[in-house]
Amino acid sequence: MLALTGCGVGERLLWGGGGYAVKQTTRSVIDAAAAGVAPAVCDGVDVDLGEPDDWRGAGAGEPERIDGRWHINVEVREGVPRVGEPMPGDLVFGETPDGLCLQEHLPSIPISVSAG
Repeated sequence: MLALTGCGVGERLLWGGGGYAVKQTTRSVIDAAAAGVAPAVCDGVDVDLGEPDDWRGAGAGEPERIDGRWHINVEVREGVPRVGEPMPGDLVFGETPDGLCLQEHLPSIPISVSAG
């Protein structure tokens, strides 16, 4: 039986070093956005993250490398989505010699909400 101990060991095994770094960086972006602070972004990029309240309680989803960039979905855990209003969606990261930088936020916009 394999026992996973230590901070992030399971995530490193599951996502690899690159995916783990994306999840950690995503958590930093979520924390900054929830605090109303602009996260570090790539040079020359302006990223709109919406309202801080929308990011509170959010989590880092599953990272995926597509066309040389990292994409990760943001899992929103609190509140009820509002039809037609943007909410945290996908974050896109580029890689620099210094690490990852945020290139883009692709918000989700619910088109309907069901009562479960």
